[in-house]
Amino acid sequence: MLSGIGVNEPEPMKASSNAQQQEGSTAQASEPRLREAIASIPELLRPARPSIPKGLGYFALDLALYLVSLWGMILGGVWLYLPSLVLNVFSIGGLFIVAHDCCHGSLFGNKSAVRRMLSYIVGQSAMLTGAHMYQVWEYGHNRVHHGHTTKQSFDFVWHPVTPQQYQQLGRLGRWWHRLCWSPFGHGLYYLVHIWIGKMWAFRGLRDGALKWRMTRDKLIVAAYLSVVAVLFFRYLGFWAWARAVLVPFLIWNHYIGFVVYVQHIHEMVIWRVRRSWTPFKGQVEGTVSFRFPSVLNFFSHNIFVHTPHHVDMRIPFYYLPKAMAALRDQYSGYVIEHPFRLREYLRTVRQCKLFDFELGCWFESLKTHQMALAHTRPDAALQLGDL
Repeated sequence: MLSGIGVNEPEPMKASSNAQQQEGSTAQASEPRLREAIASIPELLRPARPSIPKGLGYFALDLALYLVSLWGMILGGVWLYLPSLVLNVFSIGGLFIVAHDCCHGSLFGNKSAVRRMLSYIVGQSAMLTGAHMYQVWEYGHNRVHHGHTTKQSFDFVWHPVTPQQYQQLGRLGRWWHRLCWSPFGHGLYYLVHIWIGKMWAFRGLRDGALKWRMTRDKLIVAAYLSVVAVLFFRYLGFWAWARAVLVPFLIWNHYIGFVVYVQHIHEMVIWRVRRSWTPFKGQVEGTVSFRFPSVLNFFSHNIFVHTPHHVDMRIPFYYLPKAMAALRDQYSGYVIEHPFRLREYLRTVRQCKLFDFELGCWFESLKTHQMALAHTRPDAALQLGDL
């Protein structure tokens, strides 16, 4: 997430499929356990007291790139706008990963009040460029997403729609689902369902102290956005604000939506009902790592090396490739890792539209789901229209 985000506390499952319950009862005894996967990663890759200068160095570098790109978009002229825009989006992403690791306590550590305060100050400052709230993100990302990765009705990030749910959607709802789950809809999904729906609109907390901290961070972000808008409108004008703030923000939403999508949506990733879910299935088998060119990994801070991060959140982003190598050696049969290829991504987007939790697989449309039911459970086949 990468994905996060305040959400309502997960409600208990109302029902779970017999097939996945039976699978869980037999597989849990033989499959590896998450603590064994954690132990396979060298201890030095999850330092109890991470280097503060190193963390501040990454923050300063990303902030410098952001400011340079901002200058290029505002004052650099038409010829410099596009490269500055690209650099701006990647620098927002880099700052966001710095903040993401601050939330996990992996960039500066959380063994002392000083380190926790440093994590908050740097984390919330880094998140301002992407207009995210530190405490809201920490709650939804750390507690909910990482605690229940790919678990039905719990993990809210790119949660699949079942054929039955899709069948009940109206015409507009089906159109919106197809759009959001298309290559062009990642940004819309993240902006509407996550940034607005699970962050700004989030209210469902009973913990008064945590609720206050969330409100505080919302006010900080709102104040930052207001001051930026006033300064731009007063001295540079609306169009400068649109070019240097609004357009990068919208592209950034698409970028982070794409990142979170490819990390957890794949034809080999099985989402599970509560009783057949295990931490190992969620954190190892429910995550996808991609090999990208080194220049992209530099700007994205290894965010596409995702599986070791879910195995152990204490690993700083700069150690993720080494942690991935250790996991690959021990759990090659479980880890999902591929070079990123556009053709494979487009196939995933096409095929992973609906998910049947009872059959445990993805479907491209209601028609393909009906055909599968006709072969596996003729008595349950429904007369469903095409997607």
